[in-house]
Amino acid sequence: MVDKTYWNYVCDVSINFIAITSDRLATIAGRIGYEHDLGNARKMLFEQFGVVPGLSIKDKLKASVLIGGKVEHLEIWSTLPDEAKAIYVNEVLGLKDTD
Repeated sequence: MVDKTYWNYVCDVSINFIAITSDRLATIAGRIGYEHDLGNARKMLFEQFGVVPGLSIKDKLKASVLIGGKVEHLEIWSTLPDEAKAIYVNEVLGLKDTD
């Protein structure tokens, strides 16, 4: 006959393993979702430069790299109203003072 303490130990180890695995899977799923959202935002970025008058395709590509390359820049861009986006892009590209 097997000792009950052994089975209690096996059950405790199993429960801990399941809990740790569940937490890690939740973290991984969150990261995947976050990366997917960032990827979609970066895809849409080039199209959104249409609200900025006077940008050449080269300017749009450069701004896509500069703004889409850092999460902080992408977050700023996504929260700005359209009239502020032109100022922000020109500032990032160093094109001209739009004030």
